[in-house]
This record gives sequence, C-alpha cells and structure tokens, in this order.
Amino acid sequence: ILLYADYSQVEMMVMAALSAKFGDSSLKEAILNGLDVHSYVAGKVFSVDYDEMFDKAKVKEIPEYVTLRSRAKTVGFAILYGSTSWGMAKKQNITPQEAQGLIDGFLGAFPGIKKFVEFTHREASQYGYVMSPFGRRRRFPISKVRSYIDNSSKRKAQNFPIQSGASDSCLRSVIGLTEKIKDCGGKVVVTVHDSLICEVDDDAAIISKTANLMKEIMVTKPNKAYGFLEGIPLKADIEVGY
Repeated sequence: ILLYADYSQVEMMVMAALSAKFGDSSLKEAILNGLDVHSYVAGKVFSVDYDEMFDKAKVKEIPEYVTLRSRAKTVGFAILYGSTSWGMAKKQNITPQEAQGLIDGFLGAFPGIKKFVEFTHREASQYGYVMSPFGRRRRFPISKVRSYIDNSSKRKAQNFPIQSGASDSCLRSVIGLTEKIKDCGGKVVVTVHDSLICEVDDDAAIISKTANLMKEIMVTKPNKAYGFLEGIPLKADIEVGY
C-alpha cells in the first residue's frame, strides 16, 4: 500500500510566518482562524469583505470574483517565487503594468511581507548571501552594475528563505520517517516537491500506525520545534491507495 502525505500550502505558511516576524500578523491570523487564504488575500488586495469574497468566489463561483481570487493567488505566488510583473502578466493575460499594480497592491496590503522582501534584497546586496530559516546560505552575485542580473538575484533572494524553509521541513521529515518507518515494516519511496510517499504492507493496523507516524513526524514535531513558524501550524493531508 502507498501512503501519500502532502504538505498543505507550506510555502504560504512560511511566508505568513516571515510576515509576522516583520510585524504584520494579518496573514498568520487568517491561517489560524481557518480562513481560505487566497480569498482572504483577494479581499485585502481588492478591498472586498472576506465573507463576500469567499461566498462569491468559492461557494457561488461567480466569474468576476473567481478571477479576483485567481489573480490574488497568482500575485501571492509571484511574491513567493520572485516572479517578474512580465511573467505574472503572461500567466494572467493582463498587461505588465496591471501585473505590477497587483504586486504593489499585495505588498501594500501586507506590509510585513514588503519588509521581508526589502530585507532580503538588502541582505543579498550587503553580504552577498541570504540565510534560510534553518541557517542554510545561498550566495548571490550582486554588484549594482548589472541591473538585469542583479534584479534577478534579488528576486531569487526573496524566494530562498521561503522555498528553502519549506523544502528543509520536508527533507527533515524524510530523515525522521526513514528512521522510524522500519518499525512499521515499511519504507520511504520518494519525495515529490512538498509531499512524501511511503510503502507498507496491506494491513489495516499497519496502515493506521504508519499514517499516525507520518502525521507525528511531518506535523506534530515541526509545530513544536520550528520556532521560525511563529506558531503557524503545518498541515499534511494523507491519502492511501494500491
């Protein structure tokens, strides 16, 4: 039997934690209150009440609101991945000017994320590297004379703490599962981005024990041990199949 455990929006969790670290806990509070993150972001960016946005975008699926939620989701990931306004414009079929307006609107709505982005740009420019939440360094060739390369490096710098924090959380779970899953007679098969796939015998008791073990290692322990998460709980959905 294969057990597939997928971290739920782990990069957004890390970004919300970094935003809280820089003085803006609004996204963190939305997550803790169980709100739909992308509806919440859309409401903030487009000045629409959350309940209205969620109801019309997620429940009633009114096209106008679905589009707003989709654009908010895209701009959130654009900040996360360090995308350009041109790249975002292409994905959303809008002009680069409109895309830049969405990026500016997002950063205006979430000042903690804006401060985090500015901090990573300064850190990369001043020290030539950026640190991940787990202390990993990535170096960036910023010289202030090659604007295209330097801007690209700055965008990668803002992505690195988020992406590396999420990735290392998953890799630490691989280590923990590799050590413990032998007690269930199983093995870790592969990782796919922020998910893990394990294999165990087709036995109901073993499957249940392994699923609980995966939850413990991927969710419970990190929530207690990873201070950089600022109290934001990781979540993982587990599916089972042949």
